[in-house]
Amino acid sequence: MGINRKPVTVQSQTPTNVEEFIEQGGSVPQEAKKKKAQTIQYTQLRLTEDEVKLIDKAREARRPKPSRHAWILEAIYEKVDKETLE
Repeated sequence: MGINRKPVTVQSQTPTNVEEFIEQGGSVPQEAKKKKAQTIQYTQLRLTEDEVKLIDKAREARRPKPSRHAWILEAIYEKVDKETLE
């Protein structure tokens, strides 16, 4: 069994008297800067069974296979890039 030294207690600088503590004062709290979080807007997409099968067939060709959601988002981004570059 090892021998440990006696822990050293640190004297705190805080006063024990409440009145002394209040008289010390302090800084005014700063308002935290809030980051603007992007809100998600849900959109409903209606596809026929044949359209879903076409998407799934295109997804199967990729490794690793992306989720249907990721594949549709990728297609949207490609279309937006194409439309904005023209």
